[in-house]
Formats: sequence, C-alpha cells, structure tokens
Amino acid sequence: MKNKIYHLIIITLIVSIFYAETVLAQYGYFPQQFYGSVTVNNAPAPDGVLISAKFNGNDVAGTLTKDGKYALIVALQDKYAGDTIELYVQNVKAAEDVFAPGYATEVSLSVVISNFCGDGDCESGESCSSCPADCGTCPTGGGGGGGGGGGGGGIPPTVPTACEEEWICTDWSECINYLQKRVCADNNRCGTTENKPIEKQECEMPIICEPDETMCEGDTLMICSALGTTWITLQECELGCSDGKCIETSTEAPLLPTGFFLGLSATDWIIGIIVGIIVATVIIFIVTRRKRR
Repeated sequence: MKNKIYHLIIITLIVSIFYAETVLAQYGYFPQQFYGSVTVNNAPAPDGVLISAKFNGNDVAGTLTKDGKYALIVALQDKYAGDTIELYVQNVKAAEDVFAPGYATEVSLSVVISNFCGDGDCESGESCSSCPADCGTCPTGGGGGGGGGGGGGGIPPTVPTACEEEWICTDWSECINYLQKRVCADNNRCGTTENKPIEKQECEMPIICEPDETMCEGDTLMICSALGTTWITLQECELGCSDGKCIETSTEAPLLPTGFFLGLSATDWIIGIIVGIIVATVIIFIVTRRKRR
C-alpha cells in the first residue's frame, strides 16, 4: 500500500509541475514586487501620490501611496530579467533597479517637486483653489452687515472657488484578458472625483503568432502561447537554433517534455513544486482516511 502511495505522489508531482508550466505559458509573464517608503520634499508622501514603473520608456505598473509607502507589481516576460526598471513619483524619476522575476525588492523613493500639493507649504504656484491641502480653503466672503450706510464703496464678497482637479495617469497596460488598466491621481488633491478619467477599458487581444508555433531568437527556441498572444522561451540551444528548432549533434530528435522542462525558469519550478506538494498532500489525506475506515 505504501509503495502505491509513493508512486502516486511521484506521478502527481510530475503532472503538477507540467500543469503549472502550461498555465504560466498561457501568458508568459512573471512578477516582481517593488515596495518601500516615499519621501517628497523631505517629508513622507501623503496618500494618493502616483507611483509608476517604466520599462523601455513605457509605464508597466502603477499604484498610489498609502501612509507614506507604496507597493506595486511589475510583470514582464522572464527574458527581460536583468533589464532596468525605472520608478517615478508623480512622473518624476526617483530610482531604478533591475527586473528580477519572482523576487520582492525594497526600493525607497525620494524626490523634490516644486509646487507639490500636499507637502504643507503654500508656494507661489499654489492657491486655495488649486491646492486647498496646502493653502487652506478659499474664504466664503461677505460677512455681513456693517452699519447700513449709504451703499457702494464696499469690497464685494469673495466667491469661493472650487478646487480644480488635475489628473495624471499612467499609460494603459497591455491587453490582458480583453481588459486594459491604468492608475490616475489628482495633482491638486482636491478630494473629489468628478472629472476623474476612466481606469479600465475593454480591448482586443492582439494575435501575433499561431499557437504552438516555434521560432529561433538567437540561440533561444521560442514557442507561441496557447492564446497566440506572446512568444515564450522554451529552451536554450547549446549548439544554436535554426528553422524553429535546436541544432542537434546527431539525428534530429523531437522536442519531448524533458526538453520542455529544461527550459523552465526557477520561478516555474517553484510554482510547480508548490502545486505538486499541495495536490500530493490532499491525495495522501484521502488515501489514509480510506485506509482507516
């Protein structure tokens, strides 16, 4: 009975790893989390400050600060591991780091921004209408009645001016599951959302290749995802790649699952093993319970 259980566990682990890789291959994107404190003009950033991550000049992630901190997730194809990710505060570059899929990286951000609404300093470019957070609310004016004398000549009551929203947004994300997203923040911190731009929109998934189609990119063998929307690294070819397959020393051999597994990244293996352990644990529990009965 024990041998059967062990064999079942081994089979489950193998199937789980293969299944996890297949699921990830649908998209071919792997995440890294960036987090840390945010300082603007030598003070902790107020809530709602826009933090964005750029890759090759394009926004790939965005979030808003909370309690002077931020946390965002950048998801790119694993072939971009080691490339530079730039981090911005209100569109002002604050830091840069390398893309390391599967890791959580602490990067504290600090910038100096003139006329920044929310730093407690009412500067020359700010006013009660553009930044009540720093300059206070505009006076309601007209207080009343000073002795009924003869009309005219008085200063007319001040009409309160509403805070004017000034929204800044990240770029639209790539089309994933027929949906694009972005993050927007009010530069003037009015506390209203009347003119807030939309942050989600439907989109068409671009088809760039035939599912399971292969191609060579240098010495790397690539395969088209099951959705036909992205190219995924399948295998590094030791002897080079040609005509959509690795060059072999002897007769050409078909690409079996063994070769497929050799192309997995560390993230793939970790996810697959975790899934396998969970499934194996459930199976052991069920078999043991039946045996006791």
